[in-house]
Amino acid sequence: MAIQINLDELDGCPTYFDWLTGKCIGEGKQYIIEGIDHTELFNALVKNCAGVKPYRELLSYLLVKDFTVVEGLAVGKDDEIRAKDAMELRRTYAEEVGKEKGKSDRDIDRIWKSVHGKCSVLEFILQMAFRLDSMINEEEPGDMVSMFFEILLKNLELKETDSRDIWEEKVDRFLGRKYEPDGSGGGLFPLQNWAQSTLKDQREVSIWYQMSAWLNEHLDDEERFVE
Repeated sequence: MAIQINLDELDGCPTYFDWLTGKCIGEGKQYIIEGIDHTELFNALVKNCAGVKPYRELLSYLLVKDFTVVEGLAVGKDDEIRAKDAMELRRTYAEEVGKEKGKSDRDIDRIWKSVHGKCSVLEFILQMAFRLDSMINEEEPGDMVSMFFEILLKNLELKETDSRDIWEEKVDRFLGRKYEPDGSGGGLFPLQNWAQSTLKDQREVSIWYQMSAWLNEHLDDEERFVE
């Protein structure tokens, strides 16, 4: 079942989608997405240039699209664990907005349970961005989440200017592992030096393994991220 949100439980709190969107673009920061300069969260949510689909529409599509694993895939259970981790964003959301609004623990629990259904593709990608940030950004945790999120969307070749049919095609390609053995052509973590390494076919390993191999390629000698 696709993600569902019971708005009656929010009682003045931002919706889960708006909260996720803020994490994706970097709340209160100057941020550039597909050449559009968003200087505030509000502008990023509502801006719609002539002939350009709003970024919000792409994120909305990713929120209602279920994250699924290929049936019979040996490492599918590992990816399902990552999906369960991503669903913990719902608890984080409830705690953040609930405390900000002075809600009781009982109300926070209600807000958390107001979001239900399978893990969405948006949640999965965003959680990967959080993981990457936490692995290399100890000094300012959370500061690089939006950057990594944008990089992962680019890796999937998802653009806000595309049609919904193209989004569907590209997301299904990712979920169905129909990209190249090195992860290029639509994988979440395409590798640059796969042919010269002993790494396995990326279509046959867990997404966590893919992320680790990809991150290793993007760290310099001082363990700093280099795109």
